[in-house]
Amino acid sequence: MVSTISSGRWGLSQTWHFKWRDRLPTLSQTRQVKSEDAIWDSFKVSGFTCGLPRVWLDLFEDGWKVSVNTIAAIMTEHHWYGRQLRKRRSLTKAGKRPVSPDPLGRAFFAARTSAGAESDAF
Repeated sequence: MVSTISSGRWGLSQTWHFKWRDRLPTLSQTRQVKSEDAIWDSFKVSGFTCGLPRVWLDLFEDGWKVSVNTIAAIMTEHHWYGRQLRKRRSLTKAGKRPVSPDPLGRAFFAARTSAGAESDAF
């Protein structure tokens, strides 16, 4: 039943479906899976921080003959992006103490939440 619906939806005959459903993967499909595993292993070993050039170099050193564009396509397809951890810009962290009261008693808060938006109208 499922094969009838899926074959009819895609415009294929039932005989085509039964001919190809149990076939073995082709050599290129097998190589694709192996290369994805190798790329993932290299990316995982780097701590998820190394990007395309480093992954390509690791595969090249391991004897793989894969183009940079193929690796880029696989990494993009799986959302594997190498990111460097951002360094803090300040030397100290912001404190957790509460804000001290204003000695002059000034109020820095608007009386209403949309008071500023109404005054800008022409």
